[in-house]
Amino acid sequence: MDPKEEVRHRLPVEEVVGEYLELKPAGGGSLKTVCPFHSEKTPSFYVSKEKQIWHCFGCDKGGDIFSFVMEMEGVEFPEALRLLAKKAGVEIPRYDSTQSNERSRLVEINELARRFFEKVYLDSSASVDARAYVASRGFSEALREEFGLGHAPDAWDKLVSFLGKRGYGNGEMVAAGLALNRKEGSGVIDRFRDRLMVPLLDAHGNTVAFTGRVLPGAPEKAGSKIPSKVEGPKYMNSPETAVYHKGELLYGLSKAKQAIKAEKAAIIVEGNLDVIASHKAGVKHVVASSGTALTQAQIQLLSRYTDTLVFCFDRDAAGFNAALRGIRLAAETGMRVQVLLIPKDAGKDPDDVVRKDPELWKKIAASPVPLMEYYFEQATYGKDLNEVETKRKIGHFLVEEIGRLEDPIEREHWLSKLGDLLHMDVEILRGMMKKGDHTTPRSQERNNTEAKPERLTRVDKALEVLLGVFLQFPEQRKVISEKLEASWLTEHALGRLYHLVQVRYHAREKNPDAQTSFFSTFEDEVAGDVEMTHLLHHVSLLGERIASDVSSADLPIYVQEHIRVLEGEWKKRRRGELERELRSAEARGDEEAVQRLLKQFQMI
Repeated sequence: MDPKEEVRHRLPVEEVVGEYLELKPAGGGSLKTVCPFHSEKTPSFYVSKEKQIWHCFGCDKGGDIFSFVMEMEGVEFPEALRLLAKKAGVEIPRYDSTQSNERSRLVEINELARRFFEKVYLDSSASVDARAYVASRGFSEALREEFGLGHAPDAWDKLVSFLGKRGYGNGEMVAAGLALNRKEGSGVIDRFRDRLMVPLLDAHGNTVAFTGRVLPGAPEKAGSKIPSKVEGPKYMNSPETAVYHKGELLYGLSKAKQAIKAEKAAIIVEGNLDVIASHKAGVKHVVASSGTALTQAQIQLLSRYTDTLVFCFDRDAAGFNAALRGIRLAAETGMRVQVLLIPKDAGKDPDDVVRKDPELWKKIAASPVPLMEYYFEQATYGKDLNEVETKRKIGHFLVEEIGRLEDPIEREHWLSKLGDLLHMDVEILRGMMKKGDHTTPRSQERNNTEAKPERLTRVDKALEVLLGVFLQFPEQRKVISEKLEASWLTEHALGRLYHLVQVRYHAREKNPDAQTSFFSTFEDEVAGDVEMTHLLHHVSLLGERIASDVSSADLPIYVQEHIRVLEGEWKKRRRGELERELRSAEARGDEEAVQRLLKQFQMI
């Protein structure tokens, strides 16, 4: 069996889609959910277990398991095939392009480096400080192993020597971000030395980069200021490579995807160790932005799994500014935004909280606060409101944020609270807000994600329905074939699809013992035509929707109504054509043509 077909055979579409989206029964054996590819409130995304296809009636996207993964993961077909083949346990022959080969080699070399760092951590006597540091954080061996923490030895070329013996060239090591060219002479040296190594995985679980944390000279206790043995930044990341782009990766996402779906939200923290600590406490729907403000690409990545982002950044100015940029960007993208507030005496980040009281972090994670409450708390944290300049800055910031609220009741509530806080008349604050008027209608915010499907005519809509019924209900095929005249249809793609369906139907009538389903036979026949395949999937799932919405007793009437629509629209078009021909015949003085056209007009 062809590898692609074997993968398709092993992985049901409902299982693949269900790993990303929460599917609910739609009747007739179909499943439905809110579409992840455009903004909507009413589910229009349908999955057919019988036909193994999916389609959104809102944005008109659809296809099979491969096209779904391509859309969700933003990859081309070869990568989607590899991802699904890995899940299905199917071996795929290598037919990679040069670029794809390079990416595969970089992932392989980073994965090998991860195993090397773990081996050093576990077996080397020189890794005693690394092991002591991990123990001081309260991370168990099982947790360390889950996140692949390792140790880069305090040496110049241990890793590059290891990789070289396994067939990797110096150029590949540098390209993967694992080595540096020597300043003098030839050759390369290890980029990371004597650091705790934290592997960075992409959304599929591939090791693509590392963060190296400086180790103290002795086992570090909570809050220790012991100097490091290695010069350089406390945290050192791999450089950007062909497989690693810092603004597109979220630490911990590959391990958090299922939990994010289950909790219907993603908690965003600053540091990688915050994520590990959160897992230790049993809170797993957590990812890290790695100390930077959230980017558009990261928000887009998270939107595949949830529409709710919960921020938990440090209280310091840098943490607040990073949170503010991310929050505004997420809101502009149409995401729901909430915030976690860590009590002042509990620590500055989730790692601190978990070290003191894991149960407290569970409670905090389960109790997000409204965005404005966070802004009030953060804006006044450690501030003296008796200072005029401080009061002015707080007032302008909070008025601007209140002005972004859509709900007038909510705006009035927070304006009143701000008036009490600053001892100011609410009318003055309202006047400040009107000058700025920062509100942005949600519909405007989502313009970039709204679906804009092609507007169909009454004829096309009716023909879609009849094609769906034709495919779904064998008992209606004869009625539709006999009563629907081919001349009524336009040259639109739907008309061509109906013609092809009719050809296949009449051929099948001559061979009633065919074993394969009508849909499967026809799908194979149009497999090379992308447009026809897409339309076939669309009308087929429409047929399943009709099966759940229209009773068997009402179905014949439903069919007749849509046939009458097509007949009526054809008559209207035909009368218009005859009227134009009549005017032309009268202008020519062709009496014979006039009489003939009048007779045709009366017969319609």
